Parts: sequence; C-alpha cells; structure tokens
Amino acid sequence: MAADPRLAARHFTALTIGLVLDTLDTQEARGGADEAEIVTVIADGVDAFLRAYRRPGLS
Repeated sequence: MAADPRLAARHFTALTIGLVLDTLDTQEARGGADEAEIVTVIADGVDAFLRAYRRPGLS
C-alpha cells in the first residue's frame, strides 16, 4: 500500500482508465467497443484497488 495519496491516485487511474483505454484499443481492432466488457474492466479495477488499499480489519 502506498502512503502517498498521489501514487494511490495514479494506481487507481492505471487500474481503471488505463485498462479501459487498452481494452478500447483492442476492441477497435476487433470492430467496435463492447460496453459490458468496459464495465467489467472498470469494476475489476476498482475491486483490485480497494483490495490493495483497504485498511486491515475493515470488511
């Protein structure tokens, strides 16, 4: 877990927006964006961020 809030924000951005942009690039090559996949990427990124930054003892 990063103590620096700016680094945490960068991690959140990479896990959500960065991966969405990567997914959109991939989908463009396949002929179009799939909204359900984008939503899944965002939800997975948020989940990964929360697991990484959750304080011990919190559920």
